[in-house]
Amino acid sequence: MSSCTNRIEYSLRNLCLGFILLATAASTRADANSELAIHVPTIAHPYYHFVLDIPIDHPSQVNVEKLSANGQNIRSFVLEDKTDLPDPNQPNRKKRLAIYEAVISNRPEKTYESPQLVGRLDWQAGKTYSIEANLLIGGKEGKQIQLKAEAKAPSKGGYWNPDWKHYQSVVLTETAGIDRESEPVHVTLILYPDQVSDPDKEFRVVRYDPESRSQQEIRRQVLDYSVVDREEPPMYNEKGELKPKTFLPSSSVTLAFPADVPANGSSLYLVFYGNPNASLPDQTSDLVVNGTRPGVIVENEYYRLKLHDLSGMLDEVALKSKPDLTFVHKKETNGAIQWNPGCYAPPRAWAHLSDWEPGKYDYEYEETLGPIEYQTHRRGQMPLMPELDCSMDYEFNSGVPYFKMRSSVHVKYDTPVQALRNGEVVFAREVFSEAAWFDPITNRIETREITAEPDLTEWMVPKNTPWLAFFDREKGVGYAGIQLNSMNVGLEGRMRDYNPYLYITTGPWVYWTRALLYPYGSRNPQQMIEVPAETIFLEEWAYLPFELSSNSDDEFEAVKHWTKVVNSPLIIQVVDPTDDRMQVPEEIYLEPEKTGWE
Repeated sequence: MSSCTNRIEYSLRNLCLGFILLATAASTRADANSELAIHVPTIAHPYYHFVLDIPIDHPSQVNVEKLSANGQNIRSFVLEDKTDLPDPNQPNRKKRLAIYEAVISNRPEKTYESPQLVGRLDWQAGKTYSIEANLLIGGKEGKQIQLKAEAKAPSKGGYWNPDWKHYQSVVLTETAGIDRESEPVHVTLILYPDQVSDPDKEFRVVRYDPESRSQQEIRRQVLDYSVVDREEPPMYNEKGELKPKTFLPSSSVTLAFPADVPANGSSLYLVFYGNPNASLPDQTSDLVVNGTRPGVIVENEYYRLKLHDLSGMLDEVALKSKPDLTFVHKKETNGAIQWNPGCYAPPRAWAHLSDWEPGKYDYEYEETLGPIEYQTHRRGQMPLMPELDCSMDYEFNSGVPYFKMRSSVHVKYDTPVQALRNGEVVFAREVFSEAAWFDPITNRIETREITAEPDLTEWMVPKNTPWLAFFDREKGVGYAGIQLNSMNVGLEGRMRDYNPYLYITTGPWVYWTRALLYPYGSRNPQQMIEVPAETIFLEEWAYLPFELSSNSDDEFEAVKHWTKVVNSPLIIQVVDPTDDRMQVPEEIYLEPEKTGWE
């Protein structure tokens, strides 16, 4: 502040807000009509915060030079204009990158008409806070103003638990018009390694309701935690001054938790960490896993299923509501429900991932188990075919009636084949009597009586069919496959996708599958086609054992509902704080003279 600055103090009292404002102006008196309020987190500002009005005589540029609360520095804040405030019930999709502080630009800053300062303040209920703000009004040649304001925090809704020193905010938004209950979500956060001592113990997820100011801790699961233990050595500029480091040690965590989000609305979750004295949370769950790996039994409140004892593929499925009915295959080869990915490249035999067998056709096996989800991950070569590197993942969740499958095939060398297939499910013929799918060509649900057709009858189904199902009206049950993702990629620029389609076929079994490359199913089954090296096939499905609806006009109500849900994932927005150690580094450009900022 310049020596000619005249200090003028204002004292205002507001019975509703209980604040005192002190303003200091460089050469002219500032209007002292500012107000301070302490707020609960909202969807637009998803953190505990205050709002401070900034008094100005006329539209001006405003820069915040220093901000503190009760003497503690505050670095997480935004400037807003009352003429353009975000909807408090909608995610705020505008932010300014921290690196703007280091970018040299001659373009003018924003001009505010009625500015207000929104600062992150981790307030406790009923406590009084003093806010001090040093501001520069009117640009580089403007006046400096110091605002001081005091306010008492609300009596409810303050910082969840001071034992946890840090938190980040997660806003989840629903766009399909469906109320979500216990929706499994995965959220990844980045933080500093010294902020967490024991990830499994320390992370907590709290659902915050801005309307009722209630805070409810919910179940969570740490899926992974990793550390990038790298730090740039000290660097100096041409003046011998220490430069900000371009990178620091960092850690990341991926959490799973069940979310409740209203249709076409948003919900707020706060992820707390930084309590080295935390103990493992008590988390009850309907998700239970028993048995010997890989042939475990997995169940939740909706289903009970078993994985194959040797390959770990899907082997048996039963609905909890129909415990006397078990969906199985148990006929050809190893009898698993899911065979593929699979390949036929004679003179070698048909090969499938369901042929994996420890000691014979080995594979790598990993699993993740917790109260929110159970994952299995397997990876290895296709039996008899070392040129095909494959993977298969299952994901079983608490609280939802479906589970997910993800698979991949990496073709390492040019490989001639007669059949390459994926996304397949097979059952014994007597388990289900009909097949159904929503056909994107006819734009309606198609059904076929599979038991009335001769063996090796096929129905070709468009590759973008949203769902397929086997079902039985007499038993009142079905099993659906809901497409999530399918992608073919040629890393060498070459890719073949010969006559792509899905099909349903009959025999001693009934199955559906995706024909990636399938001359064996053509009129000339002796022909072969070469799969180019470095081709990758990816597949992702949700599988839903279900009961037919009692409404005969909408018997696939459950399938249609969950198809819409799993293909309309919640939108995730993470809002992190600015750490005290943050410095804006110089960007590294390949051609520094061509940055566009000069």
